[in-house]
Amino acid sequence: MSDSASFSPRRRSRWLVLLAGIALASLLGEGMARLRYAHPALPPPEHAPAPPGMYEDDPSTGFRLAPGFVDDADRFSTNALGFRDRLRTPGPAPAGTLRVALIGDSFAAGVGVADDQHLSRLLEDALVASGQAVQVWNLGVPHFGTQQSMLQLMDRWDSIQPDVVVLALFEGNDAFDDIQGPSFHTVRNRRITRRGWAPWPGDPYNDERAELNRPLLAHHLPLDGVLQRRSALYRLLLRGLHAAQYDSVRRWPWGMEPFDYEAFGGVAWLYLAPPPPPIEGGWRITADVLGELKHRVGKAGPQLAVLAIPSKIMVVREDLRMAFEEGWELGYRPGGGALDGSREFDVEIPTQRVVELTDTIGIPRIDLVIPMGRAAEQERLYYLDDSHWNAAGHRVAAGELGRGLARLGWIEEPVGLLSRLEAAVPIGSAPEEYEAGFRAGRAGPGPRLDALPTPLAR
Repeated sequence: MSDSASFSPRRRSRWLVLLAGIALASLLGEGMARLRYAHPALPPPEHAPAPPGMYEDDPSTGFRLAPGFVDDADRFSTNALGFRDRLRTPGPAPAGTLRVALIGDSFAAGVGVADDQHLSRLLEDALVASGQAVQVWNLGVPHFGTQQSMLQLMDRWDSIQPDVVVLALFEGNDAFDDIQGPSFHTVRNRRITRRGWAPWPGDPYNDERAELNRPLLAHHLPLDGVLQRRSALYRLLLRGLHAAQYDSVRRWPWGMEPFDYEAFGGVAWLYLAPPPPPIEGGWRITADVLGELKHRVGKAGPQLAVLAIPSKIMVVREDLRMAFEEGWELGYRPGGGALDGSREFDVEIPTQRVVELTDTIGIPRIDLVIPMGRAAEQERLYYLDDSHWNAAGHRVAAGELGRGLARLGWIEEPVGLLSRLEAAVPIGSAPEEYEAGFRAGRAGPGPRLDALPTPLAR
């Protein structure tokens, strides 16, 4: 039989019909995937990351806190501007008043403590009581990375008009949040939920994030760079692979599940040496954003500083020991290293990176590691069942921020600052476990762990 006979018009027609069917199915699948991306399924109520109505969509940052939100049970409310703050008047500060804008993520917002216990409120009350005309606006939004914090500040600059900007940079996950970017979360049915990465309109990091957000961040399949950027169906298929690999820690690259915040107080991959390739990419984005933030704030006139927030295991080393022995998802890691034997766990890496970045870019830094470590010898500053500060942690951070601003010459030396802060949150009075406050992470308390004698290899 000749080649021409084997590829008769009838057979060609069948092939064309088959190819047309595949093309149509692909188009339908792509359309359904895009709809799924726009409207992702909500998590079950016990895993919902925030109460309904707390967030709303934002065209620049992806999401933001909704104005006028009140949840008495969770002790979390927002003002008419959509900030977790007291009533504020948009526009210039009153004559003779210094306005400080605190930007950042859940630590700045005060996840886990009452409206009057987060660091910006504590610091402003103490400074005003000492006779200083200072406002400390709280612009923190849980789940924000540094880029989103900068975008919100600049988008709403006319309403805020700060004299000083302080970025609360959490060393335990901000570089990873910058891998994810504004598209990673969305608001559906008045609740925030994850939908995964996709190109974001006007985002200068779209191409870089397309590479960094491949599920497991290391597939490198044929054409997957183009498909990751262009196809929602492809992204959803890879997310399915990504979810399946949660079943076994050993299937993860570098032998560590990255997201166990309660065990490590941060993203575990940030502590690996040498750093995995995607983590280097996250730090590059963070460095670029910090440089842009310095330029844009300096051009507008205010001063800029970074409040460097350490992870729980950096402050409470006993928690690090317990995390290695009893991490919920990680299992035991002899010496703290990755299973492939090529990386070690170094708790100081994120702190060192923030020091290098701020020194290189030239942004003043207010460090919390040493003062929080000393304070942790007297009382618990972090919740046992979460990675966030309790009210005592916010009190210590407020005191260090006030003293840091004074060292920089931006406010007067705060006489009696610590005594006023301790009057607001007495030493030993803060709860060690969640009593209320919306939970950004795992629902339900974690295990109460006893210290174990295994030494940490460094």
